[in-house]
Amino acid sequence: MTSVADTSIKDEQKKKLVQEKLIKIRNSVLDLKIIFVKLDDEDDAYIIFEKLNTRGKDLSLADLVKNHISKHLKAKGASVDQPKIKWGKLLETIEGSSADLEVDTFLHHFWLSRYDYLAAKRLFKVLKRNVGKNDAKAILDALVADASRYRAIHEVAFWKWSNQDRRIVAALKALQMFRVQQQTPCVLSLMRSFKEKKLKKTHFENAVIAIEKFHFLFTAVTSQRSSGGISEMYASLGRRLFEATDTQSAVTVINELKTKLDNKAFKEKKKFLQNAGVSLPQEFKNLSDLTPADIQSRTAKLADLAYQKVWKI
Repeated sequence: MTSVADTSIKDEQKKKLVQEKLIKIRNSVLDLKIIFVKLDDEDDAYIIFEKLNTRGKDLSLADLVKNHISKHLKAKGASVDQPKIKWGKLLETIEGSSADLEVDTFLHHFWLSRYDYLAAKRLFKVLKRNVGKNDAKAILDALVADASRYRAIHEVAFWKWSNQDRRIVAALKALQMFRVQQQTPCVLSLMRSFKEKKLKKTHFENAVIAIEKFHFLFTAVTSQRSSGGISEMYASLGRRLFEATDTQSAVTVINELKTKLDNKAFKEKKKFLQNAGVSLPQEFKNLSDLTPADIQSRTAKLADLAYQKVWKI
């Protein structure tokens, strides 16, 4: 494509190029079609917005959720649109992260940490059916609160941690280094329970460390980062933690989490991973045990592979 900034082009040719570009812009503007729809009922506007998702470019999950919540929280007679302000705060928190977070992914993880396990593409349909006028404000407030927790999971510097929290911070950083996501709904639920005083710091720390250790071995042994079975397990634990009504019931969930992830015999680890749908490397399928030296050797290989493929310039 020829550019008008090209010094080899003569002035006359440049003028012709500029003219052609301006004509294209003019034609594009003239071809625009603007449809003005006057509605008697504001509710119809939200319905029409939703219907746009069936034609042309798909609306994002965030667009659909915002529209649905706004429909139930219309600021009648109010000088300040609080729902709009709260949603803006949510977007600022997630999109402003240095961890390159996506609002749609946050919404999915938020739902999995509290409610039924489902695919992201089914989320809006289920949310629309279950979140009505009486629930909209509570859901929006919960989204805003969890947005900060979600960002702190992925970008630990977003929060001010004490020196006593350094082991928690190290575990969260390690999970990001492993580039794993399936544990996120569970970690979000843990973070929420800790901040809401449902869990003590010791419980929270032990749970996060157990998750970190598991994923270190999971990555070192299988060279994989995801599994549907493990994702569902984490979401289930996160949901039960959300549903826990007191510290005792929350600790019961923590203990179950630790039992599932605790250091087990190698055969048990293989069985756990295989039941979760993980395909083990060929060299591990016939092994009856994995020694610390084996793990160290495997980790060194993966570190070298990561350096060669990711960090080496």
